[in-house]
Amino acid sequence: MNMGLDYSYTQPSSSDEYDITSLLQEEADLYADEAQSTCNIAGPYHYPPKPEDDDGIPRSCYCGGQPVIETSYTSKHPGRSYRSLT
Repeated sequence: MNMGLDYSYTQPSSSDEYDITSLLQEEADLYADEAQSTCNIAGPYHYPPKPEDDDGIPRSCYCGGQPVIETSYTSKHPGRSYRSLT
């Protein structure tokens, strides 16, 4: 049994390969086809603006609750104001 003698392989010649000009033309044709496509791609969704106070903090929570201003009594932030839901 002769191993490796049952097939042959040859290197492709340079005439068998695509030249860069034809590759670039194929790519340009592909992008032109995409540009003419009737497929509608949805744009990004823009959320409606939320009403905000002068300081940019929202007046309402995403859950629909109304925040109230509380005062912190912790040793780390004594007297600090923050917003909370009741």
